[in-house]
Amino acid sequence: MKDLNVMQQTRTALLAEQEELNAQLPELLEIERTAPKDWNYLGHPVSTPEGDIATQKRMDVSGRVESITSKIKRLDQDIAYLELLERSEQDIAQARAKKQEAHERVERLLTSTQRIAERVEQIHHDEELADEQARLAEQEAAELMAKATASGDSKASKAAQVKMDEAITAARLATEKREHNQPLIRALESESAALEELLTAARKEESDAMSAERSAMCRKLGAQWDEASAALKAIGVELVKQDVRYPLTRLNIPTFAPGDHSITHDALLNAARSKAA
Repeated sequence: MKDLNVMQQTRTALLAEQEELNAQLPELLEIERTAPKDWNYLGHPVSTPEGDIATQKRMDVSGRVESITSKIKRLDQDIAYLELLERSEQDIAQARAKKQEAHERVERLLTSTQRIAERVEQIHHDEELADEQARLAEQEAAELMAKATASGDSKASKAAQVKMDEAITAARLATEKREHNQPLIRALESESAALEELLTAARKEESDAMSAERSAMCRKLGAQWDEASAALKAIGVELVKQDVRYPLTRLNIPTFAPGDHSITHDALLNAARSKAA
């Protein structure tokens, strides 16, 4: 594992050198521009030793600035990665806490929406029951009235009329109850829609927290993988030094750190040659 403090110190030193070199460039450019020039027989300018020296010095400084810029860019990537690794445990804990909080909010909102759905369902059930009871009462009263009329029984006719009046009243009350329920149903449906929006947001927060947890966990595990891979690479370098080829020729171990490459047989050979040089 690379040392974050060392990398930050290296970056600071490189920035200081870059600033110093950039400050030299205008003077070097001017020296290069004003260096003595010669002309050939065609009247074309040709280089002089002084001009060549000035050009080479300016190119050396420009090349070093470009090299430093590239190194700083790579360091920035490595530093950002290591800083992320240092926060992995903290990020995992925070993500899990957010996930749990969001999950509990989802459960509460689901309970609330379920209560509303059950209340609306109960209202519709009661309305349908009242309508059915009124319809049956009207049907029963009509049948009684028909029988009483057929028999000419006045007492039965009066009783049937009472039943009919009661059925009509029940039907009217059922209709009025349905009308009176409409504002409540609209309010319940509006509340349910608002809860659904909150539920969608809570579910997204839970999903985002799960993704953040996975990401932090993968960073942590990826660093552990790279550490183990580095140990294998060190052994592999020693193996190729002993002319071991098979089965290392098929080696291809991926790595997770930015800028790192897979560990292959060629990588082991190059590392072995670098150590031997």
